Amino acid sequence: MAKRRAGRQSWFILVAGLVMLVSGGLWLLSDSVDCGGSEMSAGDECVTYSDGDSTTLDLAGQRRANQFKGGALAGLGLLLTVTGGFLVRSDRGTDPAAPLDDRIALGRRDGWSFTEVDTELLETWRHQVHFSSSPAAWSVLGGTLDGVRFVIFDYRLGGNPRTAWMVFPSRPSPEFRKWALAQGIIGRGALNTVEKDERALIGTGRLFRSRKPDRVLDPIIRLAALIRRYEQETTSHP
Repeated sequence: MAKRRAGRQSWFILVAGLVMLVSGGLWLLSDSVDCGGSEMSAGDECVTYSDGDSTTLDLAGQRRANQFKGGALAGLGLLLTVTGGFLVRSDRGTDPAAPLDDRIALGRRDGWSFTEVDTELLETWRHQVHFSSSPAAWSVLGGTLDGVRFVIFDYRLGGNPRTAWMVFPSRPSPEFRKWALAQGIIGRGALNTVEKDERALIGTGRLFRSRKPDRVLDPIIRLAALIRRYEQETTSHP
């Protein structure tokens, strides 16, 4: 399965973290004591000014201050290094333009349709900011789950790969959007956001990957439950 290169931002975070980690470590291990770019000797005092106030430290005091700064720099560098490494590893995962085995398996198992690349799917949804810049949808799985029509696909937002889950009421209408807005639906788990449209509930999140194919359906199950609740309420209260 195709792989993609890590994004520049991820590499920048990783490199910046490594630089800060090394710099902080060297500062902690250094035997010399720096005061404004000058090395201190026994008997020297370091005077610093901030907001009109001055602070005077002897050699031992300045050493402790430098070690504190070095420790803080190394700690922040470690955090950025770990974060950058995670992002790079995530970025270098499966290319969203490549077909996904889990969605293919689900399609075959349940009789749903799978399309590697769909250049028309997003054309009717360009008004949604999530899909306005994506050239196409990839790894598109569509079908009906518990009576609710759905589609799952990957797309790009500002160059970043993401995943979308969409479910559709049987009768799209402005009333459906009003009802959905009144529910206060918020994103959680794989869904970072949930948008309410007259024709669909649209959940989006970071590029979703799982070794368990059925997990890709979890957001659909959650959104489909809302569709069924709406349709039950409108049937019982015409």
